[in-house]
Amino acid sequence: MSRHSTSHDTCSCQKQPTNKMQIAAYTTCEPSKSVTHQQTKLPRAVGVGNLKLKLYAFTMASADTLKILTSELQVFEEKPKVIEGHKIHDWFKIGENIFEHLYDLGTQLQWDFSKLKDSPETANVIALVTKNFKWIECFLSLYPNLRIDLDMVGSAGDVCRTRSGLETLLKGFVSIDPQFDKILDILEDTAEVDEFDRVLKLWIDSGHRPDFSPTDLLPTTPESHWWWF
Repeated sequence: MSRHSTSHDTCSCQKQPTNKMQIAAYTTCEPSKSVTHQQTKLPRAVGVGNLKLKLYAFTMASADTLKILTSELQVFEEKPKVIEGHKIHDWFKIGENIFEHLYDLGTQLQWDFSKLKDSPETANVIALVTKNFKWIECFLSLYPNLRIDLDMVGSAGDVCRTRSGLETLLKGFVSIDPQFDKILDILEDTAEVDEFDRVLKLWIDSGHRPDFSPTDLLPTTPESHWWWF
């Protein structure tokens, strides 16, 4: 890894050895002769109402997260890109926030990304990821060496959320913009993603991954996110 870099166009980092590793429905009815009809219809109406409310809550939550992502990507772009040994600089911390919010987006949508293309904020995220692609790629190349270690001092939840956030980016934003699909293809095929996964597997297989906290692993986590299991 280079000692110091302030370029905004290309990543000057080099590989280091990766040895460190939620409406209650309330219905009132006027007295009716058809009590049986009310009793059969009410539960169904309440159920449909609850379902709509849950879908609305998921939609609003994901919309808020997309706005947060837009804001974080703007900050990421503005931060000086300094790479200095194992020191964690502000731009790298913002990069971690971005992938944490991408993970939040996946969980809020329960990993069903079909509604992403209907959100106007999605286009902003795509534009900013495209603009900062090289430094996002650089972040991913640095991450395993700085955050995945064999001394069991890192957070397993944080690392796995970051990798699931990357999966949200790679799989959730596909088939929305043809040009962005090309960016995602490049990112998925880069050595940085392969190296991230290689170090994750070594971290798990060697028994050095710390235990998860009780709230880390959610029941909706897809089995394809093998790094959680």
